[in-house]
Amino acid sequence: MKQTCVGLQVYFLKLQILDAIFMELCRFSYIIILKNMNSMKKYMMAVALMVLSVMTAVAQDVENPMGKISVIPRIGVVLSNWSNNKIYFTTEENADYMKSKYQAGFMGGVDFEYRATEQVGISLGAYYAKQGFRWPSYQTESKDNGKTVLTGYNNQHVDLNYIQVPLMVKAYVTRQLALLLGVQAGFLLGDAKYKGDSSEITIDNSGHSVYEEKESFDEKWPAKKCDVSIPIGVAYEYQNVILDARYQLGLSKVDKMANMPSQSKTNAFTVSVGYRFTL
Repeated sequence: MKQTCVGLQVYFLKLQILDAIFMELCRFSYIIILKNMNSMKKYMMAVALMVLSVMTAVAQDVENPMGKISVIPRIGVVLSNWSNNKIYFTTEENADYMKSKYQAGFMGGVDFEYRATEQVGISLGAYYAKQGFRWPSYQTESKDNGKTVLTGYNNQHVDLNYIQVPLMVKAYVTRQLALLLGVQAGFLLGDAKYKGDSSEITIDNSGHSVYEEKESFDEKWPAKKCDVSIPIGVAYEYQNVILDARYQLGLSKVDKMANMPSQSKTNAFTVSVGYRFTL
């Protein structure tokens, strides 16, 4: 009876720890996305240190027996961008362009893992992931009947909502550390959305300026419906709590610009935390 009570206490402690980790990840993700953090490395390090600090305090054996199937719900953050993705604009002197930047988003889903041998596990997952990219603020200049028109663009970003299906092979280096490699298909939900704000200033020959009200825009962005990539990563497990970090290397071209060859592929970093339930 005493052993049963102790077992229940340990089980509820695990649930409390998992809940605390999930809440902290959600809070961190919300703050980062609001502030549109520029440093990808700092954010990923902060998330990793947060999760590791909690897990280290309760480290115990991993429950992942050979020949069993595990269910692993997970939640995390994604930092994504498109390669070779440029936006062109005109300045007072000439035309110029900017490359898109990484944008933060949410991900969540579940993995089903089969532990084939002591060294190898195979998993199939289904995730929701909010990916995309953004551009820094910039200004264009044009002429209209002798007047100079300055147009400023701010908060420009593209949102892409995916259902992702990764098939992964896990090579267990130790009982707690695994290397990950696989293939992933992503299916775009609805249309990609291009959002932002713009404002205009018109300056006449006498130097008089007229300011227009800021306008927001929400338009479709040309993106293909399917995205195929290779996820590469590492996973570390403490007491059934799993910290997972992956890099998503895009294989298929994802942009769909009219009268232009497709050039862009997805690049994404994912950090997530999950909990293993062995069936």
